[in-house]
Amino acid sequence: ETDRLERPERPIPSGLIPRNSATIFGAVLLIGGILAAYTASPISGLVALVLALAILLYDAFSKKYTFLGPLNMGVCRGLNLLLGISVAGVINELWYCIIPILYIFAITLISRGEVHGNNKGHIIWAAVLYAIVLLCVIYAVTINAENISLGLIFSLLLALLIYRPLWKAYKENSAANIKKAVMAGVISLIVLDASLAISFAPLWYAILILLLWPLAILLSKIFAVT
Repeated sequence: ETDRLERPERPIPSGLIPRNSATIFGAVLLIGGILAAYTASPISGLVALVLALAILLYDAFSKKYTFLGPLNMGVCRGLNLLLGISVAGVINELWYCIIPILYIFAITLISRGEVHGNNKGHIIWAAVLYAIVLLCVIYAVTINAENISLGLIFSLLLALLIYRPLWKAYKENSAANIKKAVMAGVISLIVLDASLAISFAPLWYAILILLLWPLAILLSKIFAVT
């Protein structure tokens, strides 16, 4: 109902995809994903099940709440990372999941003003969450990375990419500027991933990830990001 009023261009409210078809297709993918995760390890299957429940909770209940909805969305992203970590059959470095939880929490908070604007309070909260994320990334770099200075440069790049549009959205709190801040946050996920890659993998991993960034910018001009 909300999408029909605020995002009529999306596939379901626009009628491009029938609602029943989307429901069936989504259910098949959700169940298939859980079963596929179980083939990797029982722990992965359990994480996938919890993730599926978190997704359903967001869609059915929490998305309409100002803070609970964005937090729920962040938890879904944290569980995505945990699912990848669990493939080895053992869950280590659990604290890394805090990073996507808070980062997506921030982006989703900002997005609450994409249609009507007037969300300075949310932007302030998002700025605080972004700061915590950056501190976590810097901590990961300093304790793990072989080249700390390069890791800090990546972190600085991330900070510039997310805070510049956020500051503009705060100064001129229009729907257009808020949407740009959301897009910047989404696309900068690639830079966030590259920053984390430096903390536990060779440099070329981070560079390969970072090369996806210009591609994401290009695709954002073709497909809707938010």
